[in-house]
Amino acid sequence: MALSPGRARDPRHPHRGARRRAYAFGIARDHPFPDGNKLVALTLAGVFLERNGWRLGAPEAESAGMTIALAAGDVDEAAYADWLRSSSAKRRSRRRP
Repeated sequence: MALSPGRARDPRHPHRGARRRAYAFGIARDHPFPDGNKLVALTLAGVFLERNGWRLGAPEAESAGMTIALAAGDVDEAAYADWLRSSSAKRRSRRRP
């Protein structure tokens, strides 16, 4: 899988989204699985967002369209990252009793 060199593994990268972007890009573009690569790429991006306190707020059709465009090469990694950033919102923290 072609992860962006240096960005996927470097936790000091200035953009918190570097890992989710790199993994989503690698899975969507390199097709490591026989089927479902675009779905896995989008799900993985969503999981990384959730684990870091963010939530993807884009409608399902828009999310699918962007991930399909990424896989087809119509959208590059940087544009996908910009879309993830603009389509995400900070998740409200739950207060524990």
